[in-house]
Amino acid sequence: MLKRKPKDTKTQIVGLTDYLIDMIPAWASFLLTLAVGIVSGVLGIWLLTGNLDPVSGTATGLFFIAVPAVLASALTTIASRASHKLLLKRSAYLGFFTTLVLASLYLTGSAFHSRGLYTVLDVMVYGYVLIFAMRVFILSVTCPYNIRQTTMLALIHPLIGLAFLINTKWLANFFPILQIGNISAPVLVEKALASSAVLAAGIALFIVLLNAPMKRAFGIKAFRLAKMFISHWYHGSMAVEEFLKAIGERVDTLVGVIAFRTKKGLKSVLIIPYVHPGPFGSVGGSRIVEQLTRAMEEETGVPIIVAHGTVTHDFDPVSKESVDRTIEETRKALKELTFNSKAGPMVRGKLGKATMSAQRFGNAILMTSSFSPYSGDDVDFAIGLNAMSKMRKGNDVPILLDAHNSHSKTARYVFSGDPTMFDIIDCVPTLREKIDASGNGKLSAGFASKKLGDYTPREGIGTEGVKALAVRTGNQLAAYVVFDANNLERGLREEIISALKDAGFDDAEVLTTDSHLVNSVKGVENPLGAKVPHEKVVRNAVETALAAAEDMEPVTSGGVMHKLTGIHVLGPQKTTQLTSTVNSMIAIMKIASPVIFTTTLILSLLSVLLIPWV
Repeated sequence: MLKRKPKDTKTQIVGLTDYLIDMIPAWASFLLTLAVGIVSGVLGIWLLTGNLDPVSGTATGLFFIAVPAVLASALTTIASRASHKLLLKRSAYLGFFTTLVLASLYLTGSAFHSRGLYTVLDVMVYGYVLIFAMRVFILSVTCPYNIRQTTMLALIHPLIGLAFLINTKWLANFFPILQIGNISAPVLVEKALASSAVLAAGIALFIVLLNAPMKRAFGIKAFRLAKMFISHWYHGSMAVEEFLKAIGERVDTLVGVIAFRTKKGLKSVLIIPYVHPGPFGSVGGSRIVEQLTRAMEEETGVPIIVAHGTVTHDFDPVSKESVDRTIEETRKALKELTFNSKAGPMVRGKLGKATMSAQRFGNAILMTSSFSPYSGDDVDFAIGLNAMSKMRKGNDVPILLDAHNSHSKTARYVFSGDPTMFDIIDCVPTLREKIDASGNGKLSAGFASKKLGDYTPREGIGTEGVKALAVRTGNQLAAYVVFDANNLERGLREEIISALKDAGFDDAEVLTTDSHLVNSVKGVENPLGAKVPHEKVVRNAVETALAAAEDMEPVTSGGVMHKLTGIHVLGPQKTTQLTSTVNSMIAIMKIASPVIFTTTLILSLLSVLLIPWV
């Protein structure tokens, strides 16, 4: 029997984002709500009486199921504007979702009407109590309201629905078909309160258990963290940065800079910050590629390429201040550059899963590491430092970047002790020998970029599109193609390199910035090539590289590795700790939630059924 391969912690926590959904337009939710009400009303009358009565069924479904949801959606949106804006389409979708629940309960009560109409009424009361509980839960997690505001907004729908039930006699004056007799308002309220109390107790117990791991590990309630996370996705709130600051640490790291200069001045600059784009959305350093590019282009007046250093999410900047500090230190690094005419060809090395390249640009040696065609993710900072120290000789400035160009669901970080670590480190001496043996020649360099405005971040393309650096040393023409993306689908790198060689390049490497702007709401993993046809990605890469080759002119080059001190990042092993805590919560939910909610729902229903109407 085949055993299912377990997911790593990163994949498990990323999988939670699959439950975040995009809202359909409000009008669509309203139409669906009305349709569900009409269909369930007609079917309910048939189940109760055995007769198909479309008129009675439509009236019942509209007034007691659908109309309360539509009115509640509009009123909830209006009421929410006094504190925080709740979009109509979200309120309407919530109304549609709860209508599905109520309609299901109504049909169940109609099918098992052992006590006649009273069974249906009990189920309807229970349904509106359940709607109240669901709305409290959903609004408390997804909206930036306090508990009082959440409760008031959550009450709107069930209060309207129960009011319709209580006033059936009055409604029958206008719609005789709705005549179902007198309903005792005090009894209805008693049933609703009893059922609500049981539900509240069950939910409270569940929340206490769910909050425990996060509270113990980070001193924050899980529901508060979830609210901050979802508020960022849907509202752009940056409140989650306060949590990240609280658990983050200050570290020392690096930024590498390689620049190319003509007789007229700077031509282009390659920047490799050893801080990680992340953690998600636009929080912290998630937009660092765009922000660093804009700031340095304004500073230098020349095109900028930002690539991915060998760092993991432990080095995510936790706030805008951390990004600003990185930008300021990069400005200082530019002033430390020295240039000379030494340059060599791109050389290659391969060991185990690691495929590496190295090329001299003045005093700098640009190194790349890739795991393609195997899958791979981020490489730990210490491993990159070790590899660069093995390349260092004399006044050389080795700068290693992570190509980050081969993604699959099984991709994982490379930490110390991982066998792949030695593939990278032990490959470096071979590269050093080839660099020394390749000699020096004249260097020409060209740059080109393409914004790829036809694609959005949801399709895996960030704001910087694709950029290319073309370099010629001696008889070799090489290209570095950088996509503003979060990894490439496995195999896409080889397709691009093959096409570049067919276009006349002798060698090439394809890289991504690991931009987390392309994280979609549903599923954080969004590699380039998953939603855009490979042939289009390949064509854009080749066109940009060829444009860079046309831009080539003689240059000198140089590089510097500048130390960044006291950068506030997520911190060593914080990612692991956070994912482990979330996974503990998931484990609790898998065991506790079925038991707690099944027991609670049954007791809540019984509390309605056991209180007599007369």
